[in-house]
Amino acid sequence: MADPSIASVQGSAIVRSLSVGETQLVVRDHQNYHNWASITVEVANMHSFEWVEEQAELRASEINKQGEVTGGEQRILSLTALDYQGRKFTNCTAVDPDYSVKGDDQVSLEHDYFKTMAKHRHSKYDLVKQYIRDESNRNLLLIK
Repeated sequence: MADPSIASVQGSAIVRSLSVGETQLVVRDHQNYHNWASITVEVANMHSFEWVEEQAELRASEINKQGEVTGGEQRILSLTALDYQGRKFTNCTAVDPDYSVKGDDQVSLEHDYFKTMAKHRHSKYDLVKQYIRDESNRNLLLIK
């Protein structure tokens, strides 16, 4: 690493950011020093966020005769962090944004991300498999 104050290399080529800046990472073959490559490593501040999905439609919950809220749909909304040039960050696992809801109280927030993720373990692949297994979709699938 040309400037070790910007980033460090640990273990088997794991690059970790240390401070904002730009440096060069050079990799060489120990058996053949003529075999080498370099890459620019830039550590930048987050400048803005954008929604991955700009619009989401959710099924509303209902209140039954006992006054209990039933049904409804939950959705995890995802953000992408951008730098000052509009480039997307590839890893922002340490970012924990705080959301607020404005307007009529038709949306509520779950502030514990990991609790919400535990409720929704299904991947899109699992949902597709579930759709195919559902007998009510059989005619539609045969048509396709």
